[in-house]
Amino acid sequence: MERRTLEPTIAAAVPTAAPITFPEAVQASNASDFQYEVTGGTAIVTGYKGADTALEIPSVIDGYRVTGIGENAFEDYDDIVSVTLPEGITSIGNGAFSDCLNITSITLPEGLKSIGDGAFYNCDNLISITVPKGVTSIGRKAFVDCRSLVSIDVDKSNPNYTSVDGVLFDKNMTTLIWYPQGKPDASYEIPYGVTCIGNGAFSSITKVYYVVIPESVTTIEGGAFCYNTSIRELTFPKSVTSIGEAVLCWPSVLSSVTFRCPPPSGDFETSFQGCGTLYYSSDVAHLWAPNGETTWNGYMIQERP
Repeated sequence: MERRTLEPTIAAAVPTAAPITFPEAVQASNASDFQYEVTGGTAIVTGYKGADTALEIPSVIDGYRVTGIGENAFEDYDDIVSVTLPEGITSIGNGAFSDCLNITSITLPEGLKSIGDGAFYNCDNLISITVPKGVTSIGRKAFVDCRSLVSIDVDKSNPNYTSVDGVLFDKNMTTLIWYPQGKPDASYEIPYGVTCIGNGAFSSITKVYYVVIPESVTTIEGGAFCYNTSIRELTFPKSVTSIGEAVLCWPSVLSSVTFRCPPPSGDFETSFQGCGTLYYSSDVAHLWAPNGETTWNGYMIQERP
């Protein structure tokens, strides 16, 4: 892999055939301001040294087609307000735009295929984003700590993902992948038919007070409701059979968690850390509190008043 930092190009007469031109790159930011690596004959952008606030990634740099944004390529670039990625880019690496606190909009190309883990982590002013039709993979917590994000939209032609009222699901709507942190609704009812609440799906949310989990849900993955600052009450329905680790660690205003499902098994040392008392409903009392016990895995439990 060859890593390059571009310097200003000096024009020179070349007694060979004219080079191939790429008109679509004309409107982009100055190509000489980008750092890149050459992989498989194409460029992966790894950094930027320019001063543009409305950043337009070029489709060609130094004769190489740009096909990707590298890991952490624009991390901590606070001056950037908007980003436009050209056609030809197929991947956005892990943390590529993490901690770009002032980005309010980002335009993704139709041919984009993958968005890495934490790609837009802590893009605090990003308001909305549209997942193009070509995306087949969205990494874990790609939008975590995007506190102003009110909507994740998906191109209707995308065969892998969909969006309903700004909430991201898999195409079959069996997994709720991500609930935008800035979505202003006070309550949210997960659609019936969803069977899985994905990893970190409601983590760090700040607006919604009540989330209704339907009887169709069987799996709640790790960190699903972790570090939320707004949910007041939560009830796990009878249908739930699997609960991941750190599901409800340190919620700031949660007053009660009620279980209508049998107690989960496994290592849950931090699953409900900071939650205070856990409640069970009377129909599973014999499972939660056999012989009158009042603790489970170190947590206080009691029957729901």
